Amino acid sequence: MNIAICDNSKKDACLLHSFLKSYLLQNVLPANIFLFSDSSALLESLHCRNYQVVFISSHTSSHNGFSVLRLLRKNCPDCIGIICASGTCTVSECFDPNAFGYLLKPLKRKDVFDLMERFVSLFPLEFASLQLVVNRLTVSIPMKDILYVEVLGRTCSVWLYDHGAQLNYRTNTPLYKLEHQLNPSCFLKTHKSFIVNMNFVTGIVECCFRLADQTLIPINIKHQTEIKQRFFNYCGQSFIAVPFAQV
Repeated sequence: MNIAICDNSKKDACLLHSFLKSYLLQNVLPANIFLFSDSSALLESLHCRNYQVVFISSHTSSHNGFSVLRLLRKNCPDCIGIICASGTCTVSECFDPNAFGYLLKPLKRKDVFDLMERFVSLFPLEFASLQLVVNRLTVSIPMKDILYVEVLGRTCSVWLYDHGAQLNYRTNTPLYKLEHQLNPSCFLKTHKSFIVNMNFVTGIVECCFRLADQTLIPINIKHQTEIKQRFFNYCGQSFIAVPFAQV
C-alpha cells in the first residue's frame, strides 16, 4: 500500500506521518508513506507510482487541495482522497463531495485511526495478513495470497499461490488457531484438516474443491451440502443454479 501526505506545513505532515506509522505498526499493515510539501511534486510522482490513500491539505503551496484531488482521480481512479482542513476553513471552502473523509487540524490520533479503520474495512482481504511463526520467527503473509492450509502430522502447511507457483510455510500453530486468524468471509474449513481460500476455487469435482493450480481439496462428506452451499453463497449463486456443481 502506498500512502501520500501532501502538506506545506512540516509540523502537520510529521504529526500525521507519526500517527499513520503507529496505526500501521499496530495493525501489522505493510505500507510506504511518501511526504510532499508541494502538490506539483505529488502530481509529478504519479508517473512512477500509484497511491491507495492520499492525505492532502485543503490549501497547498501550488494548488487548491480539491483541484489536486480531481487531478489525482484522473490518474488514479481508485485512489482515496482525504482532506486535512484548517480549523479556520468554512464548510464551503473545505467540502468536496468526492473526498473519502476529512481531518480537522490540529490533527488527533483517534481521528486518524478511525479514518484508517474505515478505509481498511472496505478491503478486508487486500490488506489483511496472517501472522505465522516459522522456525521461531514471525512471518507476515498476505491473506489474499493464501491458497489453502493443510494439516500435516503435528504441523500445518500454509500454501501460497504466487503467479502460478506454489510456496509453502510450515508452522507448529494448530489449525484451529489459524482458522481464528483468517478472514471468515472467504476462508472455508472444508475438512478437519483443510481450510481453503474460496477466491481460488475454480470448480467442484465430486467431493473435492478444485483450485486454480488444479489441487483437489477434500470436502467433508457428512457436511458437504452445507459446505458447498457456503461456497455458492460466497459466489452469489444458489446451490441448484451452479453449473459446475458436479464436473
